[in-house]
Formats: sequence, C-alpha cells, structure tokens
Amino acid sequence: MDIRERYTSQDDLVNHRKVDYLYLKLCLFIISMFAVYMDRGAFAAMLSEFEESFSLDNFQGGVLTAVFMIGFATGSLVFASLVKNHSVLLLTSIGTAIWSLAVLGGAVSFNFTTFAIARACVGIGEASLLTIASSFIDTHAPIESRSQWMGGYFAQIPVGFAIGNAIGSAWIGWGEKDWRSWLIVCGLFQVPIAIIFFALRKTESQFEYNQVGNQSRREDILLRSPRRKASERESTRCERLYSIIKTEVSEIFTLLRSKLLMLLMFGNAAVTFTIGSFSIFVIQYMQANLGTTITESGILFGTVTALSGSAGSYTCGWYLDRKRRRYAASIHTERRAPRDEGEAARDKDCEKAYSVFIASDICFKCICIALPISALSFAYAFNSISGFTFSLFFTEFFVLGAFTPYIQACLWATPVWKLRALSVAMSAFVGYVFGDAMSPILIGEIINASGWQNAMFVTCGWLIFGIVLWGLARRVAMVRWKEEESSF
Repeated sequence: MDIRERYTSQDDLVNHRKVDYLYLKLCLFIISMFAVYMDRGAFAAMLSEFEESFSLDNFQGGVLTAVFMIGFATGSLVFASLVKNHSVLLLTSIGTAIWSLAVLGGAVSFNFTTFAIARACVGIGEASLLTIASSFIDTHAPIESRSQWMGGYFAQIPVGFAIGNAIGSAWIGWGEKDWRSWLIVCGLFQVPIAIIFFALRKTESQFEYNQVGNQSRREDILLRSPRRKASERESTRCERLYSIIKTEVSEIFTLLRSKLLMLLMFGNAAVTFTIGSFSIFVIQYMQANLGTTITESGILFGTVTALSGSAGSYTCGWYLDRKRRRYAASIHTERRAPRDEGEAARDKDCEKAYSVFIASDICFKCICIALPISALSFAYAFNSISGFTFSLFFTEFFVLGAFTPYIQACLWATPVWKLRALSVAMSAFVGYVFGDAMSPILIGEIINASGWQNAMFVTCGWLIFGIVLWGLARRVAMVRWKEEESSF
C-alpha cells in the first residue's frame, strides 16, 4: 500500500472516531438536560408534599425554589470562569456528580433547612450543564445539523419538565406519598452519565475543532504554554489570585457594556418570572380552582407543556433557520463577483448581525402573542378545564418557543467569542435572580394575601416587561444590522 494511502486511511479512521465521540457527547448532554428538567418538573408536582412533610406555607415553598435558582445562578458564573482553562467534560462530570449527590441528599433531609441546602446544591450542579453545553453545541456540532442539535437540546426543557411533572404527580397519587424514594431514583439516574463524562475527558484533546473555534482554541493553547506556566509559578499566589479576579471582573464588565445583551437578558428575566410561577403554582391552581386531583393536574399540565414546548421550540428554531438561510442566499446572489478575505469577513459580520436581529424579532413577537392568550386563560376560562387547557397550550407554545432564539441571540451578540460561556452564565444569573428566584416568593405571598386569580394576573402581566425590553433589543439589533449593510 502506498504510504499516502496508509496515512489517509488512518486519518479517516481517526476522523470517524472523532465523529463517534462527538455524537456520544451531544447525546449525553441532551440526556442530562432531560434528567435535570425531569427533576424540576417532579419538584413542582411534589411541592405540596414537601410543604406537608416539613409543615411549610406557600412562602416557604417559594423559598425552596428561590434557593435553587440562586445556587444555579451562582454556579453558572463559577463554571463559566473555569471552562476557559479546564476540560469541558471534566467540569460537566463534576457538576453532574454534585447534582446527583445533592438530589440524594434531599432524599435524606430531615428539616426545612437541610432540604433547602440540598436544593441549592442541586442548582449549582445543574449550572455546569446549561452553561457549558449550549455554547459547546453551538460551536462544535456539525454545521449542517447544528440548529437541529440545539433544538433537540432545548426541547428537553419542556419535555423533561412535563414528564417529570406527570411522573411526580402519579408517584404521589399512587397513595404512599413517598417523595424520598423518587429523589433516590432521580439522583441515581445521573451517576452513570457523570462517570461516562469523566471517562470521555481523555478524548477531548483529540477533538477536531471546527472553523469557528480554531482561533480561540489556538489562543488558549498559547496562553497555557510551558513558558507561561513557568512565569505563573514564579509569581505569588496572591498575585495570581488578584490577576484572576481582575480578569474575571474585566470580562464581566465587557458584557455589561453591551446594551443589546443587557436588554436581551433582562427581557428574558421578565419572561422567566412568568415561566417560573407557572411551573410551581399552576398545578396547585388547577386543584384549587378547577376541581382536579393532583394526579390529573400533573398529567394534564405535563402533557400540555411537553407538546406545546417541544412544538414551539422546533417551530421557532425552524423559522429562524429558514430566515437565516434565505438572507445568506440573498447576499451570495447579490455579490456574485469573487470576494477577497476582507469582503467575505464583512459578509459574515452582516449575516451575524441579521441573525441577532431576526432571533430577537422572533422573541418579541412570541411574547406579544403570548400575553393576551395567557390573560384569557385566567379571565374567561377560569372555571373551564377545556378552555384553560387550550389557552395554556398556546401560551406555553410561544413563551417556551422563544427560549431557543433567545439563547442563540445571546451567543451571537457576545462581543468576544471566548466569553460566550460567560454570556450564557450571566443570562442564567440575571434570569433566575430577577425571574425564577423572585416569582415563587412574590406570587406565593400574593396567593396568601389575595387569592389565586390576582396572583395569576400578576404572573401573566409580568410579560409586559419582557415585551418592552425585547422590543428595545429588537430595535438595537435592527440598527446594527442596517449599519453593517450600509458599510458595503
């Protein structure tokens, strides 16, 4: 055999193995995403049982969710900082292990305090997955099917939550009310995944990075060169710590100075407020006002959420891909003459600016449609299960469908490529501190003070803030896109 043929065959074999490892990693990320949101759904369904076991009121039940979100937001920033200099799969393995141990710790909790600490640690473990996986998939998934992988990943949010909600309701409805056994099963589910992530870390150095990540990866390799490591060893620990903190603060301020990112993130926080309140209180609302049992409420809400969320995520992702492909085709049609490297780079910048605009436009339109539908579900369908289910389906279709284009808008709008994981982490921090962490406490207090209907009207009305902020983000993105187009 000719030596060139032998090397080509070996290269093909190595590339084939790389592709196999890549698909395995992507599938593991999706399975883990399903597991963590299944836990969230079951927690929402079993909230009344937690309150009964520990003698809690609605406010304390909201605190349980709030500490989870605070742990999630804090963990997101930590993992986003670590991922720049450490193995992605190692960090994911550690985070998944923390998540499993925390869920198992919740199963043996003996009072409100220990259970709240366990839920906060669950949030920290979950942060490693959402912070790392979204930027990993958007960067390393095959270009021809990248949006499909992103859609499949984010579809696990409604699907996992819904299935967990249904299983949690059925688990309690079977009569034994043994929520501790469910937490044990759920915690053990992720243990093999954490082990596989840890074993796969050795394949990470052999990964064939695509064109998007090549330059950043080369920069990271240079930064971690032996010469740099030797110089770091010469400095004191205090100097290194100061340098790390200064770098992290500088990177955070780089993102804070982006007006578009801030509008997107705080708009998402307003939408997350509504989603968080729905996920926690809708089942109890259905029991109190529609006369359903906890099992019926959980299965109905879970089914509606799974169908509407997955359909909304796929539809919005498909529409975003369609608009981007058409715009890219129009650019190539208009500029048929051969392009030099500078002109080709400007074309890519223009496509990127348009992608951010169309993603923010989809988010804005989805929430504009969702607001009146959600208001109708609690105003005119107050005592009708069929009317409530119909309006809830379309509310969640548009609200949950906006999440995929929102995340992609944040990734594309990040001013520095290597800060994309930090951008996702900041998005989680802002969304959960000003959204999910606030809504259970505030809405729980409103329920105690003035009843269910007023609380649900506040929940739906909060979407107005999302409409305003995402409308401004859409305007800023459109101006940037027009500026890029006018530069040709």
